[in-house]
Amino acid sequence: MLYSKAASILPSLFILLNQDLLTIYLFRLLPPSVYYIYLLWFSCPLPEDMKLSILISSSLFFGGVLADQHNFCACGTRHGRNAVQDAYWDFDTAASTFACTRYRNRNTGTKQWDNCPDCKMDTYAMDGWSGTPSCFSFGFHMGGDEFDYYCGLKGLQGYCKNAE
Repeated sequence: MLYSKAASILPSLFILLNQDLLTIYLFRLLPPSVYYIYLLWFSCPLPEDMKLSILISSSLFFGGVLADQHNFCACGTRHGRNAVQDAYWDFDTAASTFACTRYRNRNTGTKQWDNCPDCKMDTYAMDGWSGTPSCFSFGFHMGGDEFDYYCGLKGLQGYCKNAE
């Protein structure tokens, strides 16, 4: 019992006590990428300089920003989940129209999500509500973070998804 309390309180002591349990601990609590780096570094029989070059090159390869583009977004309020029901949204047509207009007029660079020449209001089934007034982009120009910013100007959150 004392061993498990020390392990939960002092991670550095835990590393020294049992490396196999550390692997299980990392696998359960940390993101998979950290676990794979751990496995590469400590379990692979490669020289240290080769491990370092693999780590750096894989970080450069996988470290790029992957942005999700969407074709339907709306502004609303997310109500929390509890023991009785799942989370649900209340959408706001005026805020969605405001955000859609702001996104259509946006021109902040050369990336796909930096401008949206085809943004327009339409309806879509979002979060179980059919016919939700939403901003639509045929060319998938809307980024979720960017749309969320414009919804935030009206005190709401952005909710984006892709039409199937």
